[in-house]
Amino acid sequence: MGRQVCQSLVSLGFGLVVLGISTPARANRCEQPQQITPPTSETRIFSSPQLGFSFEIPANYRAMGRIDGGTEFLDPATFDWRQCVIRNRISTELPPRVTIEIRAVFSPDQGLETLVRQTRPWLSIYLPTYMDITLDNQPGLRYQYTSAISGQDFVNYVFRSQDGQYLITLTGPENDSVLALALSSLNFAEE
Repeated sequence: MGRQVCQSLVSLGFGLVVLGISTPARANRCEQPQQITPPTSETRIFSSPQLGFSFEIPANYRAMGRIDGGTEFLDPATFDWRQCVIRNRISTELPPRVTIEIRAVFSPDQGLETLVRQTRPWLSIYLPTYMDITLDNQPGLRYQYTSAISGQDFVNYVFRSQDGQYLITLTGPENDSVLALALSSLNFAEE
C-alpha cells in the first residue's frame, strides 16, 4: 500500500511537470558588457554643494551610489549590468571604474597621508607612492597602487572638504579619460 501511494505521488509529480504546471526556477542572467559605451564629448556637472566641490563627467555616464557612501560613475551599459547584478544579488568581480568617496575625518588637524593611512589601512600591503599636489588652489595628495586582484594601476586624488571635516577621494584606473575630465574640471567653492 505504501509503495503504491509513493508511486502514485511520483506519477502525479511527473504528470504535472509534463503538463507544464510546474516549471523549474530559472536563474536571472546579467550579461556583462564586452565593451564600455564611449564617453560623449558633452558633459554635465556633478556637484556637492554641502562639501563645496564640483566637476564634470560625460553626459552619458550615470552616477550610482554605493553602500559605503561613495559614488561610482559608469557608462550606460556597465550601469545597466551593475543594476542587474545588484537586483539579482549576484557575486561577481567588478571592473575598474571612476569613483568618488567621501569619508568623515575624526582628526581634522592631521596630514592627508596620515588620514589616508587611517581610513584605508589595507593600502599598506600595496606600498603606494604618495605625492603632495595642488588642484584649483586646493592642497591635496596623490597616491597610486596596483591592485593585486585585477593587476590594474589605480590613481587616487585626496582633498579635504571646505570645512575640513571630510576627505574627498577621486579614484580610477590610471589614464582613464573620465577621471582626467573630472580632475581637469574640479572646482572648489569659495568659503
